[in-house]
Amino acid sequence: HIYFGLSVSLLMASDYVPLFFLPVFFIYAVYKKRSVKWWKHFIISFIPLMIFGLFWMPIFLIQIKNYQRVLQNLPLWRGVVGGVSMRQITIFWMKLILGRISFNKYLYYPLILITSVIYLVLLIKSFNRKNLFFVLWFFVPLILGISSSFIFPAFNYFRFLYVVPGFIVLLVRGSKNSKYGNLLLFMIMIINILGLSIYYFDKDQHREDWRSAVREVEARASVESSAIVFNYYLIPAGFRWYDEGYKSVYALSDESKLQNILSNYDSLYYFDYLEDIYDPDNLLKKKIVEDGFKEIEIFDYRGIGQIRYYIR
Repeated sequence: HIYFGLSVSLLMASDYVPLFFLPVFFIYAVYKKRSVKWWKHFIISFIPLMIFGLFWMPIFLIQIKNYQRVLQNLPLWRGVVGGVSMRQITIFWMKLILGRISFNKYLYYPLILITSVIYLVLLIKSFNRKNLFFVLWFFVPLILGISSSFIFPAFNYFRFLYVVPGFIVLLVRGSKNSKYGNLLLFMIMIINILGLSIYYFDKDQHREDWRSAVREVEARASVESSAIVFNYYLIPAGFRWYDEGYKSVYALSDESKLQNILSNYDSLYYFDYLEDIYDPDNLLKKKIVEDGFKEIEIFDYRGIGQIRYYIR
């Protein structure tokens, strides 16, 4: 019980969304009609979580206020952090069965369709009382995640990785109830190996390439004494991680701050990173052009977008 309680506390410390998994234990215990003694020990095991939650509450309230402020100023941010929509639900299903990859749409979507049929057949075949715990494991967190996202953004596919083991167990058990179960499982293995191979060996599937962007742009900027500009009040964490101490890096949230930079530099590098959210009307870029700067060159880095080089 102690280890379970500590594990649940660590779960909360890592992320809030996995807490949607906890009701699964309560629902399954009610179904199994556990004894009063069992319930007593089970409730006691949550004492570490309650103590941790009590101390964490002030930080949680600050985070809620920050979320509300960001969503008020940047409504499009909801779609990035996990606003619920049919699109997000569809993306979750596609990533669940093929992984975090994408490629030619004329191959990708037919493969999604074929794979979905196989997965759904096995999933439906697994629905019985013996598999109730795993059914709850897969569905309850998703239902709670979707429901809560109408209040605060929480539904994003990578936040629900912890439902994948329950999903896999359902597929395996569903195969035992299917005439062609072994064949379907073999097809799933081939599809997963294909998806994993694409993810590992195709660089376009990898994370944002901040390392190359920061090193190359800072190297050029230091020679030309150029400014490096972002269109938000915070410099992205990826840039800060690889930053080698270049001083002329600015995060700008409005045109007035930009004006001070433009008056002191004759060249600059402008990052388009998340521009659709932070500056959907391209006000900062328009201001740069109006101040006499011309776009000379565009650099493109994986996952970061375009970096525009301007000179006066």
